[in-house]
Amino acid sequence: MFAPITIEEASRDGFRTITTVDTAARVLTLRWPGKRGPAHEAALRACIAAMEGTGTEEAGREAFLAALREGGVFVRE
Repeated sequence: MFAPITIEEASRDGFRTITTVDTAARVLTLRWPGKRGPAHEAALRACIAAMEGTGTEEAGREAFLAALREGGVFVRE
């Protein structure tokens, strides 16, 4: 299960809640608000694996959170 993650998104002047691994993958590829590094690449691979059924949503979510931390993106608790 992909528990919701709310992130700050400057271009929207507010926050965005990510609720699926598909949306996380779109954010990683199209709307990434932070710096890109190794965790970003790993998160994209994990999300794609979850969408293809070779990985889990939980692994995609955890990798997405790691990418957010690495990228300096604010996550609202």
